Amino acid sequence: MNTFRLIFFGMAFTFSVLPVLGIARPALMFIKPTDLPDLGLRLKLMPESREAPPASPPVFLCQFTRGDQTWKEERFSPLDLWKQGQYAGQWVGRDGSKLLLAVMSQLPPSGSPAQPVTRALYEQQTSLATNSTLFSSESDIARWVSCFSDYPHPVGKRVDKQASKISPVYVFRLDNLSPNRVAYVFRLAAGAGKSFRYIWICAQFDLNTDILMESACDIIEKDFLGSISATTQSRPAPAREALTKAGEEAADASADLKVAQQQVINSIRNLKGWWYDVTPNYIILSNLKSGSDSFVEQLKISLKLIRSAYRQCIPESLNAGIGVIRIPATRQEYCEYVGEDSRWTSGLWVPRRKELVLCPADNQSVRGKRQSLLHTAFHEGFHQYAYYAFGQANPSMWFNEGYAQFFENAVVANGRISIEESPRALALVTSTRSGSEMDLRRLLSLSWQEFYDSDDKIRTRNYAFSWAFVYYLKKDASSPFTELLDRYVAAFQSNGGNGEKATESMLAGVDLKRLQLDFERFWQSNSRQAAARRYNPFDSRQ
Repeated sequence: MNTFRLIFFGMAFTFSVLPVLGIARPALMFIKPTDLPDLGLRLKLMPESREAPPASPPVFLCQFTRGDQTWKEERFSPLDLWKQGQYAGQWVGRDGSKLLLAVMSQLPPSGSPAQPVTRALYEQQTSLATNSTLFSSESDIARWVSCFSDYPHPVGKRVDKQASKISPVYVFRLDNLSPNRVAYVFRLAAGAGKSFRYIWICAQFDLNTDILMESACDIIEKDFLGSISATTQSRPAPAREALTKAGEEAADASADLKVAQQQVINSIRNLKGWWYDVTPNYIILSNLKSGSDSFVEQLKISLKLIRSAYRQCIPESLNAGIGVIRIPATRQEYCEYVGEDSRWTSGLWVPRRKELVLCPADNQSVRGKRQSLLHTAFHEGFHQYAYYAFGQANPSMWFNEGYAQFFENAVVANGRISIEESPRALALVTSTRSGSEMDLRRLLSLSWQEFYDSDDKIRTRNYAFSWAFVYYLKKDASSPFTELLDRYVAAFQSNGGNGEKATESMLAGVDLKRLQLDFERFWQSNSRQAAARRYNPFDSRQ
């Protein structure tokens, strides 16, 4: 508190002024020693920083026709694949500031980076030059920073008075387009004798907007760059012993698939606490804490059994890919990974990135969280499986979401699968009195936009009735329409992945009024519903 004396018209007044309370600017600090043995690097990170793996590069599914032959190819932006190959690790501090670390192993791809290519072609065209022979000029460094940081024509400045072990050092201020982004490029001297080598590294910072850039650069150069040293390079052992057989299980995979699998694994190679596990059909990435081993084993067993049930509904494609399942440890990490538009979800299958992301439930017991994760995995896992089984095409909304909810309520026990009712959907369906609300003609014709209506009530109704229709067709053994789902699958495959035509073919020759009536009667009949609860379509004994 400060005291002031004011003389006014000859009279003296003494008064005190309390300091104005405001929100202090976040302070950038580097106090968390961290070893990155995969890089042979030791440095300090921001306090309370957590690992934040990057998203997989987007996939462009291209269809080609030559004569009477039609085929699909997965293609990628060469620039996205290049960035993925340079990536070494990413961390987020408690104030939201991010550090992205990259090993500058290759110059950016030449030619047209906007022209999508297959992963195999990219690998063939990529230069095999070693790190030490690159970046002989500042223009090469500037070009690398320009492509990696998405900043045209960056201008670097040499940073003086840095230790010889990381000299030279360049700083790139990207103020015009990214005022809170700054990139440092330095050359690290590592190893000794015959193993001596130079490694070019880029540290890109995206700082909290309240941090002053000038002071931040001083702190980065003193406390971050000053903490860097080389260590003995070694690849850390995987966190789960089961991984020792990962290569054997993927032995029959194509070369392209193996490269994709390895790049997924590389995305967490320097992130402490993250681990991966490989099964014949899935790669599981997670940073779930200790004590999760039993759940992971339960998840693997359950996925294997539930996949056999998927297969009975949709025959598996010969070109089925490896399913990537990512499980962040907290909801905050999940929301940061999937983005603002999807933070309302509890799980997400993202075809464009070919990843299934699961969100741990909050405010539940350990058992409750595990059950929630399993049910979400069964739901999103069906979307993932159907996408590959149908040749990387998405079926009609009623089919995709109806079946996903059907499997969401699966129970796996003693090597068997049973399907229970969906409590939420059942409550809505059984409380519906108006037949017009359960109109199958409307339901079966819904587009993506119509199904995911902005009105929560309409969207919830669409989900509930899709589940009700699939459940009725799959579990009501007395229904005269039990073959419709199989007819849809055959029609979708024969129509080249056209959901509207597949639904029309499924209904060809079907009395829609009779189907509507029988559907409604099922949900009005306690005896038919009781029989459906006892019937298990995946039990060979029935």
